[in-house]
Amino acid sequence: MAPNTGTKTTKMPGTEQPTAPSSGGNARKVWWAICVFSCIVMIVSVVLLAKRIDAYNHNEHRQIFAYIDLKSPAFAFHGRAVELSETETDGEQTLHIRYGDQSLDLPVTIPPQYHLPTLFDRQGDWMKLLYFADRAGLSFDEFTKGVEDGTLQPRLIIVTRTPFGYEPKAPIFVQHAKNDTWAKVRRDLDRYDFYEFMPDGTILQHEPKQFPESGKSLLRRQNNAKLKGEPIPQRSEHDLQEYTWQYGAAMSVTHNPPAITMEKQALRNSGWTLPAASGGFLVMMVAFFFAIAPARTSA
Repeated sequence: MAPNTGTKTTKMPGTEQPTAPSSGGNARKVWWAICVFSCIVMIVSVVLLAKRIDAYNHNEHRQIFAYIDLKSPAFAFHGRAVELSETETDGEQTLHIRYGDQSLDLPVTIPPQYHLPTLFDRQGDWMKLLYFADRAGLSFDEFTKGVEDGTLQPRLIIVTRTPFGYEPKAPIFVQHAKNDTWAKVRRDLDRYDFYEFMPDGTILQHEPKQFPESGKSLLRRQNNAKLKGEPIPQRSEHDLQEYTWQYGAAMSVTHNPPAITMEKQALRNSGWTLPAASGGFLVMMVAFFFAIAPARTSA
């Protein structure tokens, strides 16, 4: 049996190298402290943010309108007969409206492609006959019952949509034809007209409105004006405004409703609370994962 030729070294007492104290425990305490502090900041910010949003919604006093889409071409309103009919002269289609002794002729802005069974089926792309009233605090069933039993006095309107009814707000680089395809693309050029059947027997024409400009489009025009040193453009007074009866009525003849704008959102009243809540949450998560991370060991 071969002798063991390996050597064995023995450490002499007093020759061991001193071990540096680990700083992992202190670092972990720091991360836990940051985590707790960030959590407190986040909770306080969220509570204050909720209070600001609640205060904003209470102070706005917005009306909530409900609409009933009527499908009858003949009925009575305020004791007067309402009749709708279609006429055609030299290839031009017209919607004829009679209200008591008053009459109104509206040109058909989007001619029907198919001969559908009813007037409202044929003309529904551009025209709606609507009952509406403020239903704040009421369910839709309560609103409908109130209209039927007379406790609510609804208003009666006709809303119409005219493609290419307005000029573009900003220069366009592609000239387009005024056809059905481009009409669906350039919704920003749609014009909406509102005709209300008044209790005194007259038909009141309200101010026409335009499809609302998107927030991105408005911001793009404002930034372009800043670069050129020009006056900063603002939203047009003809734009449909959210939370108005005109807005809801216009959306009934709009196939692709616009996204909500940012001008009247509760988060605009958040101030510093929203970034503080977001930042507090992010810092808390980072600190938490560093605090629970396993200690590093040297080889």
